[in-house]
Amino acid sequence: MTIVEEKEHEMIKEGLVFNEQTGRWLSHYPWIQEPECLTENKYFAQAMLRSTEKRLKRNLLHAETYQNQMKDMVDRKVARLVSEEELRAYQGNISSLIMMSSVRTPVQPL
Repeated sequence: MTIVEEKEHEMIKEGLVFNEQTGRWLSHYPWIQEPECLTENKYFAQAMLRSTEKRLKRNLLHAETYQNQMKDMVDRKVARLVSEEELRAYQGNISSLIMMSSVRTPVQPL
């Protein structure tokens, strides 16, 4: 492991806390830039979403995988659906990323 990798590993390790009441690990991953410092990117996020939707329409297997992963995140309560009203009222940074490169995980919502 390189020095950089060791430092990154240590930062991630420091962000892990075990909640004995729930029996789950809680994690805090460090940001390169604090989210409050990021510029407003709603237009970019919406453009990425439209692009993702077009790509998924061309590959039904990826579309189904993406839908299943999103449903799984909602079921596990690590993500939730946001209403149009909430979205309009939200003032922070919005990001929507998708990685379509891995054969094992062809669609990875981030």
